[in-house]
Amino acid sequence: MRGRSTTGSWLLAAWAAACVVGGPQARGEDLYFDSAGVRLRYTVTGDGPPVLLVHGFAVNIEFNWLGVIEDLARDYRVVAFDCRGHGKSGKPHDPGQYGRQMVDDAVRLLDHLAIERAHVVGYSMGSLIAGRVAAYHPDRVASLVLGGGGVKLAGRVGGIPEELARSLEATGSFEPLIRALHPPERPAPTAVQIAATNAFLSAFNDPRALAAVVRSFGVVQEETPATFAPLGRLPVLSVIGDEDPLGESLPSTRRLVPGLREASIPQADHMTLLTDPRFVGEIRAFLAEQPDPRGGVAADRASSGPLEAADGLLEEAAAGAAR
Repeated sequence: MRGRSTTGSWLLAAWAAACVVGGPQARGEDLYFDSAGVRLRYTVTGDGPPVLLVHGFAVNIEFNWLGVIEDLARDYRVVAFDCRGHGKSGKPHDPGQYGRQMVDDAVRLLDHLAIERAHVVGYSMGSLIAGRVAAYHPDRVASLVLGGGGVKLAGRVGGIPEELARSLEATGSFEPLIRALHPPERPAPTAVQIAATNAFLSAFNDPRALAAVVRSFGVVQEETPATFAPLGRLPVLSVIGDEDPLGESLPSTRRLVPGLREASIPQADHMTLLTDPRFVGEIRAFLAEQPDPRGGVAADRASSGPLEAADGLLEEAAAGAAR
């Protein structure tokens, strides 16, 4: 499955729905900890150098990382969590409970697990969070992967937070985000597609909590270039589909992160990249080059190979949902 399909993103959403309601579980059991008064769900899978995964907006561990966890856990201790306001974690409605708190949640989870340093991988909103973990706590980050976005919102997506927050509060609709993330060179999503995606996202989200998350973005957008100076001293990889509108965030990220390594995945968009084997392949190759955060030098793990083809995952998820 590749990004050129005009229906690819919508098929992926249907696949993800199957995973959420009963698909295969290639991750550890659900665990919980208290993060400054908010109960957060996390999982730990595999053994080896620690890798912390931070998912995107309005999704959860399963939607964002199914397959990635399975692949990386062959060689790494993979820690993933549902960000506050998402998944099975607590969902405050106060914008003050988000923003910097979401960054600190990641560090509190590392503390909870007695992990001093980890490779940190974010996707979309998770890249905003992961970038700030590295900026505010560079001693805790061995390397950084920015998937599906940069360290600042920009372009079409950067212009919608207030509209999206109002839409979520008024009707629970994700339509401004759906339209902003749709590749502009493709036909606009139909009313039926928008309704189906809204129904899927509404099934496991609290719109008021997500509106509070969105309203907190304004705080992190106010940061100065000096905030991100520590990223210039870390290995940082950007992985993004060449049809992803969030590619508009890359120019500012390049300015803020000297030495940024970039991997642009042809014919992939914001949604289809998640199950593209090239995505986890780029992550794995990058991590294999980095020293072990626990000390010593990482072994050559690139030979373990990338994730199975996306179509295989679709079939496995569908079979799991049928069970």
